Amino acid sequence: RSTLFPYTTLFRSEPLYLNGWRNEVLKDNVCACCGGDKHLQAHHIFGYSKYEMLRDDPSNGIVLCKWCHKKYHSYYPGDANLKDLIDFIKRFGGNHE
Repeated sequence: RSTLFPYTTLFRSEPLYLNGWRNEVLKDNVCACCGGDKHLQAHHIFGYSKYEMLRDDPSNGIVLCKWCHKKYHSYYPGDANLKDLIDFIKRFGGNHE
C-alpha cells in the first residue's frame, strides 16, 4: 500500500477508497466538460485498470457529471487517457447533447 496515496490496494467499492480518492477529486465541484454542478462523478484521467500506480492519486481525477461521464465512456471505451479526455472536452464541452 502506498503511503502517499493510501487507497491504492483498495477496491473501488470499498468505503475508504470511495471516501478518499473520490471525495478528494469531487472538491472541484463542477463538471470539467459541461460546467454542470449536478450528479457529479469522479473520473480517472488515466485508466483505473491500466495505470495502477495512479489509481488513488487525486491529480489523476477529474470531475464529470453523470451524463458527460457516460458519454465519455461510450465514445472512448478503452482505457482512459489524457489525449482522449482533451479531445472529448473540446468536442462536447458546454452541452449535454
